[in-house]
Amino acid sequence: MSTSDDQFAAFLATMGRSGRLRQRDSNPLSQNEKRKIAQYLENPVSSGLWHLNAVWLPSNGISADIWADIEKETKDKETLTIRSGKRDRRIKINDEWRMKLRQEVCSTLTFTVALFDYLVRLDTQQPESIDQFGPGHEEVQLVLDLIDIGPIKEKYVDALNVFRQTVWLPGFDPVAAVGHQTRLKSGSMIVQRGPRSHGELSAIAWDSSPLHDLQRFLLATGKIEEASVMPVFSPEEEVFAPYFDLLRMAYDFVIPQPHLQPVIEKAMTNFAESNFSDCVSAIGLASEDVLTQIFETLYREQLTKGLTLGQLADELHARAAALFKRKEEPLPDVAVMYPELKAAIEDPQLSPAKSVELLRRLVTLMVEVHKHTNVRIDRFGKPERKILIWPEIVNNAVNELIRYRNAASHKSRIPIGPMECRRAAFSFVVLIRWWLKERTLIDWNKSPLEILKSRVDLYSKS
Repeated sequence: MSTSDDQFAAFLATMGRSGRLRQRDSNPLSQNEKRKIAQYLENPVSSGLWHLNAVWLPSNGISADIWADIEKETKDKETLTIRSGKRDRRIKINDEWRMKLRQEVCSTLTFTVALFDYLVRLDTQQPESIDQFGPGHEEVQLVLDLIDIGPIKEKYVDALNVFRQTVWLPGFDPVAAVGHQTRLKSGSMIVQRGPRSHGELSAIAWDSSPLHDLQRFLLATGKIEEASVMPVFSPEEEVFAPYFDLLRMAYDFVIPQPHLQPVIEKAMTNFAESNFSDCVSAIGLASEDVLTQIFETLYREQLTKGLTLGQLADELHARAAALFKRKEEPLPDVAVMYPELKAAIEDPQLSPAKSVELLRRLVTLMVEVHKHTNVRIDRFGKPERKILIWPEIVNNAVNELIRYRNAASHKSRIPIGPMECRRAAFSFVVLIRWWLKERTLIDWNKSPLEILKSRVDLYSKS
């Protein structure tokens, strides 16, 4: 895809904004939290993430007590009538209904969290919110209508106190679905694997506090065992797994250029919909825009339209190499002294002083030839000086972007899957974050050539 303004504008015009990226969030992230996420996005392996891992106990703790009450309430009944406002709700009781409700009660984190959210609101006499339980979680309200919550609350008063003190905050959103940001009092976390489908709970955060608080709460409810909270820096697949989840939460901070944000939104939407080639293509388009910015800023001329990502990178460094490539010193030529030596040999009146002068010049020339030859021999087999306008980490990121972009464009043998998308997104973040910082370090009072030379001297390898 080219970097032409027409193509870029057409891309933005046709893609629209994804509804996935405009989820209701009554507790948006602070700038400090986004800054910590940015540190992870720029270098996931160095930054790492905190992980909570625990075995989920579907039939233990508070779930067992709630389900026992539900069984008692619905035993030998085919229908159930629940008073709801000015109408009566009639519910058909069958195996399918029981199975679905039991799974919700026993095998979802959201149910447990939403139940205690209700209890805290009940204690503080807060009115129920229309979206308090979130879409798809009507079972929580149904359970509250079916059983007497008083004894449950009394038995798990310690868990309620922990929840109130360390988890709950005003505007709390009890939905704890996989990939959804759940904000606790001490910070935010994201569930990576839920108990419904995996039989275990795995959550990540950029700070340990929210995970320790969630662990303490769930232990008090009897819902988990063998729980651990620790930082993870390897393997790469595990460290990079939540990359798009965290990018979605802080992309406006990490990529502050408004014209690029819709392109990254499109990449995130494609990733969520498993359109991995389209995801890489969108990231490639954003990368082309950044390389164009770099070229036009450093060389102060408009770039030829229609260049691919690889051609852009080549053009950037080819221009610098043409200006600053080290020129080879010519081999000293001993033959220039041949006429003088011949004349001296044929001169019967050659003075000793003249002989010494010629000999000194010849020896000096031979030393220079020997020195030049040694330098040439020493360089033999060694790589030529690499002219770079950016650091090696950015060079590697650009090369990786080119590889994935070409694979997505030409349907090559390189498979494009989730990990390739995460690596491409990471490489783009490395590129744009470097460029945003680099612009602040340049002395703009210098001439364009001086600025370019300062970058080449800083980043090129001998």
